[in-house]
Amino acid sequence: MRIRGISAIVTLSLGSLGTLAAVAAERALRGEYETWGATPDEVRATLPGDGIVPEPLRASTRVIDIDAAPDAVWPWIVQIGHRRAGLYSYDWLENLVGCDLHSADQVLPEHQTLQHGDVIRMGPEGYPEFSVVEVEPPHHLILVSAGPHTRQSAQGAGTPVSTTWQSVIEPHGAGSRLISAQRPTYPSSQSAMWALVQPIDFVMERKMLLGIQLRAERSTQSRTNSQPLRESKPSANETMSVAPKPQSMSSSPPSEALIESS
Repeated sequence: MRIRGISAIVTLSLGSLGTLAAVAAERALRGEYETWGATPDEVRATLPGDGIVPEPLRASTRVIDIDAAPDAVWPWIVQIGHRRAGLYSYDWLENLVGCDLHSADQVLPEHQTLQHGDVIRMGPEGYPEFSVVEVEPPHHLILVSAGPHTRQSAQGAGTPVSTTWQSVIEPHGAGSRLISAQRPTYPSSQSAMWALVQPIDFVMERKMLLGIQLRAERSTQSRTNSQPLRESKPSANETMSVAPKPQSMSSSPPSEALIESS
């Protein structure tokens, strides 16, 4: 019994040390993955939806360049979710925990409209859900955490919102900058759990941003390539260059009369 007790204590101690090490590493690397792709100005900027969570304990702002106009990026944003277009991330990992997400490779016309109060689910019944609080195509979509059973946002239920998820598309030259921001708050008792979860969240969200980038750019390129080419008329110089040149007298063959007279 004493040996088992000592073994349990050692196991518990090692587990605690592992957790502490993970938390310390997360704190050291937090700035790297919470602002992935963002410029200092983008990190400092006030985004649509900021302020819904008055005092977030974390703030991630991740950004990616997309070689497509905002109105070509928006359709991929508005259709995210369970039994919609998925999340464009690692489906196989999400489905290991039962999310039942399947990322679409095309724009789904039936999922192109959202309104205030609509619920976007991250999995089957009982999994996390978000409620739409603001939608302004093709610029931003603001979601807040929602109760899985009431299907009302925490804000609507009269309790503080625990998380916002803000997708913002800014024009950038001929393309776009897609910003994905999260502003969570949570009880202090969950700090260690969040420290362990956030690096995983970064990996999944980074893949999502890359997935949206790929799909938006590919659809834009496909539309460009499918446009009919205009038939252009040849210029005067081109017409002259292809016209047959008259043969000179010196190069013309001798006539039959000259041959006979010789």
